[in-house]
Amino acid sequence: MAARSYGKRRSLSSIDTGVRPVAPTYGRRAFLSYSQHSQATYASESQAERLVACMLDIDPDVASYRHQQLSVDLFERRLLNSNVERKAVLQKYREMGRQHAIYTPDFLIHQSQRASTVLEVKLQGFEGDTRYKQKLAEARCVLNLHGYDFRTLVFPIGWNHPLRHNIPLLHGSACLRNWRLNGEQLSILERLSCDDGATLREICATLEISASHIPALVQQGVLKMDWAHQRFQADTHLYWAAGDLEHMSVWKGLAC
Repeated sequence: MAARSYGKRRSLSSIDTGVRPVAPTYGRRAFLSYSQHSQATYASESQAERLVACMLDIDPDVASYRHQQLSVDLFERRLLNSNVERKAVLQKYREMGRQHAIYTPDFLIHQSQRASTVLEVKLQGFEGDTRYKQKLAEARCVLNLHGYDFRTLVFPIGWNHPLRHNIPLLHGSACLRNWRLNGEQLSILERLSCDDGATLREICATLEISASHIPALVQQGVLKMDWAHQRFQADTHLYWAAGDLEHMSVWKGLAC
C-alpha cells in the first residue's frame, strides 16, 4: 500500500508581518492584504487595519508603506528597526522590571509630498485608556525628534459605515485600471456632472456602463464624491473631477 503524504499548511513566515510577529506569537487572527505600492502581502491584526491598508494603497500621495516596520524605545528615546534589536531591548527591560517600554505603531508611510508618517489605527470606542494615551504622547515626542510625523486614525466601528462599503470597491477597482472611457463618453459625462453633479443611476444609464465601473472612475479622477461619508448607491451624487485626485487622499477621508 502506497504511503500517504499530506501537504503542509503554509505558514506566515513568507509574509512580511513587520517587526512584531502577529499570529504565530500572539494567537490572533491574521487579516492578509496585498499592497500594490509595496508589492508585498501583509498580515494585520484587525479588520480596521486591513481596511486602512487598502486606503493607503489607493492614496495617490502614498509612495509606499510598511506594516509594523519599527518600534520606539520610550526610555532611551530611540528607534528599533529590526526584530532582533527589539527582542534584545525587551529582554533587557524585563530584567530591569520596566513595563510599557516599547511601542510598535501600525504603519510607517512614505509620502511623495511630505515627511514620512507613522500611523496608529484605533477602532472607534477603543482608543485606549489614560496610560495608553500617555504612551502615545511619549512615542510622538520620540518620533518627532527623529523626523517622523505621528498620527492616530480612528476607524468607525459601525458595519454599515460608508467606509466599510466603499474601500473594498475602490481598492478592487484596480483590476479596471486599464479601462477608460472614450472621448465622446468623457464629453457627455462632463456636461452631465459638471455643475450640480449627477446620480450614479443617471451616469450608468446615460453612458450605458455598469455600476461596478463607477469606483474606477472615482479612483481615476474622472469623478469625485465624498466616499468617506456616502456609499456607492443609485442615488449618490457624483461630480466632475477633471483629473484631480485630492478626494482620494486618506487624510481627507478620516480625521487624524
